[in-house]
Amino acid sequence: MVLVWFFTGAAREPAGAAAVSWSIMKKLILVGALLWPPLAFARINEVPNISFQSLQQLVASRQATLIDISDPAEFQAGHIPGAINLPLSEHEIGAALPPNLGGLIIIYCHYGACPDYTTAAGAAVDLGYNNVRFYQPGFAGWVKAGGTIEKGE
Repeated sequence: MVLVWFFTGAAREPAGAAAVSWSIMKKLILVGALLWPPLAFARINEVPNISFQSLQQLVASRQATLIDISDPAEFQAGHIPGAINLPLSEHEIGAALPPNLGGLIIIYCHYGACPDYTTAAGAAVDLGYNNVRFYQPGFAGWVKAGGTIEKGE
């Protein structure tokens, strides 16, 4: 609605030389608005999913860092064994990750894919980690597939 108002000329437009700049600015804003969502998710789409079977093996061998970004109450009610519950700040995520930037990191939400899921993976990638995976089904999918759970912190 706002973009329609902005691009139909209902917004007060300057006259003269400033009108040319205004026209260019409107076009740049439109292009940015159209391109931003795909660009924001392009990096996240590079983070591969991991299967239940692979995750189950990694949980048993404790060869990965599991980051559960669920609400703390949900985490305490149940989570994948060995998982760490973290809020979404880059500083705290970085403090919980292994010092080896190639260490395997698996991130999941409680109910499957969620916006916080991509934010956490993006933060890990931004910090230089290059072995980040999603467990897209989340904790609910883990339970449905027959995975064991832990409760509490």
